[in-house]
Amino acid sequence: MLERDGVWYFRIMTPKTLLGRYSGKREFNHALGRDFEKARHKAVEYEQFYKGCFTRGEFPMKREECKTSDILKIVATERVDFHPPEEIRAATARAAVEMYSSSLFAHERNKTVTDAEVMAFASVLPPMTMTLALERYKETIADKILGMSHREAQKKWNPFLNAAKVFDAFFIREFGKPADVRKLTKAEAIQYKNYLVELVKKGANRPDGKSVKGALKSASANDKIKWLRIILSGVFEVDYPNLTNPFVGVRIKSIGDEVKRPSFMEEEVLAIRETLELSDCDDVIRAIVAIAENTAATPKEIVLLEPEDIVLHSDVPHIIVRPNSHRRRGAKTKHRHREIPLIGRALDYARKYPNGFEKYRRENGSEAAGAIINKHIKKVVGKTFYSYRHRIAGLLLNSGFDENMLFTQPSETMKNSIMGHEGGIQKYYSEGFYLHNLYTALRKALPDYA
Repeated sequence: MLERDGVWYFRIMTPKTLLGRYSGKREFNHALGRDFEKARHKAVEYEQFYKGCFTRGEFPMKREECKTSDILKIVATERVDFHPPEEIRAATARAAVEMYSSSLFAHERNKTVTDAEVMAFASVLPPMTMTLALERYKETIADKILGMSHREAQKKWNPFLNAAKVFDAFFIREFGKPADVRKLTKAEAIQYKNYLVELVKKGANRPDGKSVKGALKSASANDKIKWLRIILSGVFEVDYPNLTNPFVGVRIKSIGDEVKRPSFMEEEVLAIRETLELSDCDDVIRAIVAIAENTAATPKEIVLLEPEDIVLHSDVPHIIVRPNSHRRRGAKTKHRHREIPLIGRALDYARKYPNGFEKYRRENGSEAAGAIINKHIKKVVGKTFYSYRHRIAGLLLNSGFDENMLFTQPSETMKNSIMGHEGGIQKYYSEGFYLHNLYTALRKALPDYA
């Protein structure tokens, strides 16, 4: 440690045996601040880090300075030949010198070099952590999120980011250094899987069945592996086609701990209605709930309806879930683009609000409406808005609907059509019969008080 003008600094010299490997960089320095005790603790951490790097022959990277893209940019700008370490190690002494010749000339031109330049001249890339790999993956599929709002894109990437951060934290904790996904082995992927298995066991072993802090369901644990597998598949395909994805084939066997979203019981539906009627909530909220109650449409599908999507002057009044100026990308899948008949309270409220719900027809509008509705639902039962979808699915499956014995599983066919799942009535009927059959099925499934 050195002290200069009241500020403590850490300084460590490069071992002579590594000077060639580090393109002549003789020392590494860090400011530690003015507090001696804090500086001393930081200095110990830096010493352990650098000595570990020296022992392994790795370049001690300053995280805040060096990114792969920076290194490759320097390589292009300085016109140096970039050779992977394994290629240099396999070369003869003469060939290795020739490989480094362009780097030596570049170093001579730049008397003072940064850490990034040293790494570029030495053909050394910084570790690509899983989080950095995710950033690269985003770049490779940028077209996939065209038209998404900021919030939609954020929701898409959040599971990936969480999985990447969990893995990176595990790797540092387990191996004492950041992961480099390009060097990951199948054994390390299995080791990570075993770590997640322990978190699954943590929750499964609780006798009362209650949730445990830090525990995972087997499906959630598998998802964390799945996101990593997708990230590396995308990055390797574009940038490292010769590398093998270590997470391919790595999965956790389900232990039957999956929890499906529960459906509303009919008495709960009526109790929620009453709660909303007695509350001081906006009448638009009551309208959104009424439409969901009889259509199984999601909050987002309902609040983004435009006037043209609410068809009241028809033999069968209905709503249309389709791309519009607020739903530019359309629904999640092509099957979610659909027409849903309006019956009972849903039709009454649609007539009351024929132009839709402008207050919530905006980015994050469905989340805002959903949060208000869930707050009222919680007063009655520990479920959420999505229990309306599961209720309609159950009613349709149990309705016994059979339109002239045209379908092998008629009730399920109608359920798929109304819910927006694959295998709906569109496959079997022309447009003329489409809505009438959906209306008949939904009317038969819904209770009289719908």
